[in-house]
Amino acid sequence: MNRTSYKVKANSDVQTAVFSCPGLTLCRFRCPTDHERWRRENLIQDGHNIAFSEVPVEIRHAGQPAILANPTVALYYNHGDPFQRRPLHPVGDSGNIFLFDTQTLLQALTPHEPGANPDRPLSIRVGPVASGTYFKQRMLLATVERRPDEDPDWVLEQALEILQEVLASGYGSQGCRSSLGRRSRERVEAVKDRLALDWHEPLSLAQLAAEVETSVFHLCRSFKRCTGVTVNTYRQFLRLRAGLVQLERPETSLAALALDLGFSHQSHFTEAFRRTFGAPPGKIRKALRSP
Repeated sequence: MNRTSYKVKANSDVQTAVFSCPGLTLCRFRCPTDHERWRRENLIQDGHNIAFSEVPVEIRHAGQPAILANPTVALYYNHGDPFQRRPLHPVGDSGNIFLFDTQTLLQALTPHEPGANPDRPLSIRVGPVASGTYFKQRMLLATVERRPDEDPDWVLEQALEILQEVLASGYGSQGCRSSLGRRSRERVEAVKDRLALDWHEPLSLAQLAAEVETSVFHLCRSFKRCTGVTVNTYRQFLRLRAGLVQLERPETSLAALALDLGFSHQSHFTEAFRRTFGAPPGKIRKALRSP
């Protein structure tokens, strides 16, 4: 089978296409915990794609270690990839998916992986996502859902910009990871996973370091070297991205949301949100909800 000739089948019982044009399809993905997909192997049948998670979920590609997907990373899938998922959150699996045609993806990969295999162009499975990029993809999906007649060229340009940012971040992180020893990388990944699952808990640096059997000094140094940010900044990324998702819900109270995310005052939440996403939460809520 020539995988470069697949037909995009974006809609299914767990996936809905909200925009489509030549070279690009944007989808919402929702898979509740009682769905039969959790009990069997899944297969990517809708084309090469980049997925942005809203909640933690374990993804295991055939013959590879499990990956903890969460809002700080993007997942990379080639058409035809088999994988299994395990729920870690009450909602199951939830996120946004950007489907690209082969030619578009190969051109975007040229700076990072020239001569990529057209059948399996994406050689990495997971990579970090900057806060600005995560915000852009959520705004883009919200925009096309509320304005289905949006200019396709504008949408495509926005999606290609997001694609370039995600690929640069994902492929660029490989060199940073290789500069650390295996054990240090494993400790950093274990702490990232712990924070992704329990960002709402008041976990101290000493507690995190003890869990991975290292000192606070070595944990902080390795974490910053591997991720480019401190442990507390990473935890705040998780809190704020969870807040960004919740802002799209009509019942959200900013004061209650600030407390739920672990901020002692709404003003602290507002300032952290503004620094991260470029605008206060009230303004972004209006942008996410406005037609």
